[in-house]
Amino acid sequence: MSAMSATYGAFARAAKVITRILTSDSAETGVYFDENGDPMKGSKQVHDPAFQDRVVAETRALLATLPPLTPDQ
Repeated sequence: MSAMSATYGAFARAAKVITRILTSDSAETGVYFDENGDPMKGSKQVHDPAFQDRVVAETRALLATLPPLTPDQ
């Protein structure tokens, strides 16, 4: 298989997964998908509220270090 067709296959598979997610009637959130586009459960760590709080706090701290956007950006 050529590199071009392998790349196309990956993009086509990703497009199908994204389309399925966007057009789904499901209200499910927090779903992870494996490399085949099948839903899978996240790790124990991502289900831990303390870890989630830490990620949010660290992300906010990182974003606070960035310069503000200007209207021309």
